[in-house]
Amino acid sequence: MDYSRTISRWTDSLVERGYRQSTIEGYSSSIIALAKQSDLKSITAPELRDWMMKDFGRVSAGANAARRKAAVSFFVWARGARWRSGDPSEGLPLIKTRRGLPRPAPSSAIRDVMAATNPTTATMIALAALAGLRCMEIAHLRIDHIDIATRRLWVVDGKGGKDRVVVISERLATRLVDQIADRNDGPLFYFCPTSLTPPRKLVSQRIANAFRQHGQPVTAHQLRHWFATELLRSSRNIRIVQELLGHASLATTQLYCHVMLDDAAVSLHDLDNQIESM
Repeated sequence: MDYSRTISRWTDSLVERGYRQSTIEGYSSSIIALAKQSDLKSITAPELRDWMMKDFGRVSAGANAARRKAAVSFFVWARGARWRSGDPSEGLPLIKTRRGLPRPAPSSAIRDVMAATNPTTATMIALAALAGLRCMEIAHLRIDHIDIATRRLWVVDGKGGKDRVVVISERLATRLVDQIADRNDGPLFYFCPTSLTPPRKLVSQRIANAFRQHGQPVTAHQLRHWFATELLRSSRNIRIVQELLGHASLATTQLYCHVMLDDAAVSLHDLDNQIESM
């Protein structure tokens, strides 16, 4: 059953209510995925719960929460619009997962795939690995938000609707110059306007496919983990990492502090050597 028109009506209602585009894209992606597995018109509460539990433990707590919000939003709208009777999302439990430690992509994999893939995908990879941008932020990046001369780019309406300034490296600046070519404005990357897949999802898929073609099961978010890990290791300044990543809470950034344990082990070894030499 094709529910694209119904989903479009629902997302139109979200636009009217002032939802951010990035939130709408995320919600829409979740409901489209649900529609591929179940009949939205007749799905029951137990079936909806089973869908919520399907990827339990394999996706982040934030992703689970967003998927639940999407389901509640859609089915509340569907009942109010008299598109279906009953709301299977009523009483849908919150699914909590323990937040694990970040798993950065291997440096060698990033280097090899960037060298072997096409220029556009390589630029997307560079934005994630060398600037820490999320897929949503990469998809929405505009040319007029990039200043090559000062090596700055502006993330507008990022996660949580927040803006931030990101410093870019010389290597990334060179890639951006090639990607921009002779254009002065407009989006940095073009996506098919008729695609039902949100641009952020297309970025994620494109990056993951590039790594998969080279035998590397790396996700786009693991590139962001790599950026944060290496930046913290080199700068030793967690506030800088928080600012460049756009984390609202320092507690989120502190998850990357585990990378300092290897350095701590080296320091302890040095202390042992100093004691022995006394």
